[in-house]
Amino acid sequence: MGKSTKQTNKKRINGDCIALLKEWKKRSRGKHNPYAKALSELQKHKTEIGLDRITSVRGIGPKIAARLMKELSYVPLRESPPKQQLSPPSPAPPPPEMLHQWDASITNESEPPYEIILIVDSREKDFPIGQLHGRNIRVEIRQIALGDMVFIAKSADGREFVLDIVIERKTINDLDISIIDGRYKEQKYRLHKLEISTIVYIVEGPALKNERLKTAVTTLQIFDHFHVQRSANIDDTIDYLATLHANFVSQYRLSPVRGAMTMDIYNATLDKSETLTSNDIFCLMLMTIPGVSALKASHIANVYGSVSALLSAFEGQNSKELTVYNSVPEITKLISKRICESFAV
Repeated sequence: MGKSTKQTNKKRINGDCIALLKEWKKRSRGKHNPYAKALSELQKHKTEIGLDRITSVRGIGPKIAARLMKELSYVPLRESPPKQQLSPPSPAPPPPEMLHQWDASITNESEPPYEIILIVDSREKDFPIGQLHGRNIRVEIRQIALGDMVFIAKSADGREFVLDIVIERKTINDLDISIIDGRYKEQKYRLHKLEISTIVYIVEGPALKNERLKTAVTTLQIFDHFHVQRSANIDDTIDYLATLHANFVSQYRLSPVRGAMTMDIYNATLDKSETLTSNDIFCLMLMTIPGVSALKASHIANVYGSVSALLSAFEGQNSKELTVYNSVPEITKLISKRICESFAV
């Protein structure tokens, strides 16, 4: 099958992948035919899965996914721009380099200068807002671009500044499901792209017995450098949020907020409904390899830029296992070897 020059549409991606896998299965020789399992598992999917999540299918690792992307000339689709409204357009947000500069107009003229508000994402359907109200914490339900909760400092003139912390809350069951269906790695990757220093992962529920969950929590702490807050139940979570709120109230009672973006800019620049870019897909594929965190994946993507460039880098190399190690200072020989085993044909 020849390469398609058109953008890959999710409505036909399963069929295209199945056709390619059938062809490769016929051509493959030897006792072990990796395409047979990949084909069998993909055919079980009744819904279109899309190349952005293709590695969540059993039997389809980075090597097969990379080959599929190369054959299909994958270009992520972007949403069509909204129709022009009759009302005047809103002012364009400032360029990225301006997002985190301190707004010099913030002063301490009012007493206190800010109201600290916890914003909870509207998709957190089961969150007991009433318990927080009972602790004298102002809570607002809104759709948040990334994360389940953020704290904002609202000034007297109505401006809202996102404080330097983003909270992701997962029950043990939610975390396990997100690991299985692939959302866990994608969420971690998006959180790593934030220019916010403190990412908190609240893991809510009893002691971890599942080895998959234990590994995930360890990875969050050691490799991803997130703060993992273990919580036995929702009451523990409420206590933790109340403590954070009290700390922020104390911190900003008389002090200006520095280096913060506004809530509008946070949502405008980090909209998680945005289609993943080819660079994002590349990083997510790398993150399926043991030991490759979002940070390491980003370092590799910065050097190679694309899946095809990485595949080309292996060509003609005598020591393929050291290819990535020699090009990316942050990568160890062991991880370089694993990447080679996953991608090099």
